[in-house]
Formats: sequence, structure tokens, C-alpha cells
Amino acid sequence: MKRASLVSLGMLIISTLYVTSGFQLAIFPGFEYTTPYNLKDVFAESYIGHDPINIRNDTDFKSQADSEGWEGNGTLSFPYVIESYTIISGVEYSIQITDVSSYFVIRNCIFTNSFRGSYGVRLENATYGHLFDCEVSKQVYGVYVYESPGLAIDNVTVWDCNDTGLYITYSAGCSITACNVTDSDINIAIDNSPSCEVINNVIYGSLNGPGLGVTYSGLTIVSQNQIYDNSENGVWLTNSDNCILTNNMIYNNTIHGLYSETSDFVEVNANEIWGNGWYPTESLSNGIHTESCDYWTILGNQIWNNTESGVFLMSSEYGNIVSNVVFDNNFTGIFSDHSLSQFISDNIAYRNEIGIYSTDMNARIIDNIVFDNVFGIGMLGSSTCWVHSNDIGWNFDDNAYDVGGFDNNWYMNWYSDFSGQGNYTITQPDVFDMYPSKSLEINSSTPQEYNYGTSGNRIFFPAQALNPKEYEVYVNDNLLYHKTWDGTDIEIDVDGFDVGNYEITVAVYHVSGHSTNATSALYVLAPTTTAPTIPTTTSPITQPPPDGINLIIVVIGGGAIAVVIIIVVLMRRRLSQD
Repeated sequence: MKRASLVSLGMLIISTLYVTSGFQLAIFPGFEYTTPYNLKDVFAESYIGHDPINIRNDTDFKSQADSEGWEGNGTLSFPYVIESYTIISGVEYSIQITDVSSYFVIRNCIFTNSFRGSYGVRLENATYGHLFDCEVSKQVYGVYVYESPGLAIDNVTVWDCNDTGLYITYSAGCSITACNVTDSDINIAIDNSPSCEVINNVIYGSLNGPGLGVTYSGLTIVSQNQIYDNSENGVWLTNSDNCILTNNMIYNNTIHGLYSETSDFVEVNANEIWGNGWYPTESLSNGIHTESCDYWTILGNQIWNNTESGVFLMSSEYGNIVSNVVFDNNFTGIFSDHSLSQFISDNIAYRNEIGIYSTDMNARIIDNIVFDNVFGIGMLGSSTCWVHSNDIGWNFDDNAYDVGGFDNNWYMNWYSDFSGQGNYTITQPDVFDMYPSKSLEINSSTPQEYNYGTSGNRIFFPAQALNPKEYEVYVNDNLLYHKTWDGTDIEIDVDGFDVGNYEITVAVYHVSGHSTNATSALYVLAPTTTAPTIPTTTSPITQPPPDGINLIIVVIGGGAIAVVIIIVVLMRRRLSQD
């Protein structure tokens, strides 16, 4: 029991760390990983030691229930309850129930074996069972379910089984929920059992096989599990169509995170898949690896730090690989190898050796953001593929190359190193992008000036980006403000500056973090001084004179002057006579 207690405690700590780290919450907003309902060691001193239990049919079930005093009568509303036993078996099984239609519950029990018997719990043709809050260990098969559709297994800890921890075969519609399964050759296997559910389990440390194996079991749902440190693949899916894998954490498995062959119409969405392929002899180890799998949808996953590729598709057709983030994988972010009509769109691929790599026919590689890889988008021997509207930038050797293919169409992509003139030459001399654009660009405007105190003054910076992030405005190298950018031309309000000369610099940022800038001069002039005006006063004429009055006034005025002159002359003469 000491080992089981340490396993349970360790898993509780690990689960808590992942929940509290906040990392997965940032990648998938609104989704919260939860630990299984209860990872405690269910051993208690009050459990009753009991001999192995073997129930062969409904009559036998009723007889043993009566003699043992088990609660219930085998109906849906009042099932038989087998609980609180510790069975340390020295025979083939700890508990075996076969050929019953009765409803029953097995809970709060420990099943182990002194010499590794074949089965801890064996259920055959026992449809209406529910196994929960139990611990099973040191068996060949921990829990073995055969021809028992609809069986539910909840919060069961299974460890140290020579073959398989939980094995479901020919039992459609079973559910495995909130279990902790470890240290078995294969931790969980579902075989010929469609429509099963594997939800919110911790599946780790398999010894000689996958953490979870699903074979000939279509419509299986695998959700919200932590699957890690398994000796081969985290999940192995074969001949199982229409399965869904969502919101799982799949990491540090020896070979692949998810391996699948001949399984069609599978959905893989919103998973975190990382660090797979750590065993040194396994060079071809990928986050997701498919062979002959058609009509897959791989959507919204975060896939990183896998030994070979994030996503590897071999001889697969008509897939949709959309809106994934793939980074830090040793070879490729996404590699579609000799496949047909794959649709690869809206992915972000960075810090891989090759961001997106194709040897396909008729692939569509559209609207991806590919940056900071050694090579951006590479094509080798591909034919009739369309590569358009991708943002390909700042890749160290080549943004794009196309070797040995024919009739591939590179069209309207954005490149960080485009000169702005003419076509863009792909590595192969006769392959061109006829209508390229530059990933990130801003140009200076002509110097601007205005008089101090005026308003409505602007500086205009021609700019563009397909995937913009923000821009910053500097005045004489001092940050003035920053704003979210929509990728179009930028107009800066420069009202309110004091008189003086300024350098206005605008730095624009791509979503990748790369930036460029442009600077324009601004001159704010002192206001002009003008001479003051002297007001004049006039007496308005309110009534125009009658016709001819102006002439009369002139005549009268002239006569009056003559009279005055005559009078003055006469007065002087009189004075002289006197």
C-alpha cells in the first residue's frame, strides 16, 4: 500500500501544479483542467478481508447477495452493492461476474494478488455494472471487461499489471472517468468497443505499450486526460473512425504523442501536445503522427518541442489542419508527406527547422503565419499545390523554397524580405510569386510644419502589415504612447506642441514580435506679429440731400468767402484814412 499511496500523492501534486499554473488557461480560455474526483489511496483499516468472489448468473447473484447481506435487489433503482472489501487473491481473479442482467455496484474495494493472478476484476456479459472508488494492482489484467456494453468505471486506481491496466473489449458505450492508471504494460486498451468515453483520467508510465490504445473502436471520445511518460505512444489509434480527442494534455511519451493508422474522420482539437519522442533510438517521433488516415480535422492545438515534427501526415487525404500553434519542434512544425488534398490554413509555425513542409499533390496552404524557422514554407516534389495569402517572414535561411515540383501556384503571399518591386523569386529559379507583398512596412512622410496654437495638424505614415500587433509613437526618442494597430496607414495628431523642431518616430510591430520604424520631421513655428490698426469714426448720413442741393451749397459757400474778403479790405482802408 505504500507504493500506491506515493503514486496517488504524486499524481495529486502534479495535477495541482498544472491546474494552478494558469498556462493551459491562457491557451484555451474558459477551459479548466481538473484532477480526477479523488486520487486517494482507498485502503482503510475498516475494509473487510474477503475471499475471491465469483458470480456466475443472476440466480447466483441473488443467492450470494442474500448470504452476504449485500444491499440492493438488482434493479436499476436499487442495485446490488458490493463494497468495502480487501481481496488479496491467490487464484485467477479477485472478483468475477459473468452472465448477469442485474444492476450492480462495486465500490470502495481493494483487489490485489499475491502471485499475479489473471484478473483483478473480470466482468463478462455484465452490462449494468458500475465500478468506482476502487484500487486494483499486481494482476495480469487489472480490470477486464468483455461483452458488457455500457459499463461505467469511475475513480479507480490501477497499477502494476503485467498486461493491461483497464481492458475493454467487445463492450460498446463504456465509460472510463477520473481514473489513475499507471505502471502496466499498456495502461488502458479499448478494443472492438465503439462509442466509449475516456474522460478526465491520469494515464502515465506504461511499461511496454501505449498509455491509451484504441483499436476497431469508432466514435470513441478521449477528453480532458493527462497522458504522459508512457513507454511508446501516448495514444495509439488504429482502425477507429469518427473518434474525437479534445482538451487533453499529451506529453513526454517515448515515441509519438498521438499515433494513428487507417482511422478516418477523426477530430483532434484543443489539445496540448509536447515533449514526445525522448527515447534516443526513435528518430521519427512526432506530436501527432498519421498514416493512411483520411478526412481528419486537427484544429486549435498547441504542439511543441517534439523530437521530429509537431504534425506529421503520411499518405493521408483530405485533412483539415487549421488554427494550430506549432513551435520548437526539431524538424517541422507541420509535415504533409505524399498526401493528397490537405487543407493547411491559419496555423502559426515558428522556431522549427521548417515551418510547413509538403511533398503532396493538390495541397492548399493558405493564411498561415510562418516565422523564425530555419526555412519558412518548403516544398519538395509537390505538384498542383496552392500556396497563397501566407505571412512568411524572418526565417533564417529561406522564407520559401520549391524544389522538384511542377504546377505549384505561389500567389499573393507576404514576405518579410520582399523588395516592394516586381515578383518574389522562390528558391527554384522558375518559381515566382506574381503578386507578393511585404510582411511589415512603414515609410516616412515629408517634413511637416505648422504655426503654434493652430489645430488640426497631422503627420501621415504610409504603413501595412497582414498580421499587425501594435504601434508606438516617439517624440525625440521618448515614448509618447502606443496603440493596437489594424495594419493600415497611421495618422498622428501633433497638435499642442511648443515652438521647436521635433523628430516623430513610429515603430510598427508584427504579431511575431518583429518591428520596423520610420521617422519624420516636425517644425512648430512661432506665431506671426501684425501692426495694430487705428479705428476711425465717421458720421453717417442718414438722409441723402435733395437733388441739386450740393451745387447750391458750393455756390453759397463761394459767395460768403467773397463777402468776407471785401469786408476785410474796406476795414483796412478806413483805418488807413483815420
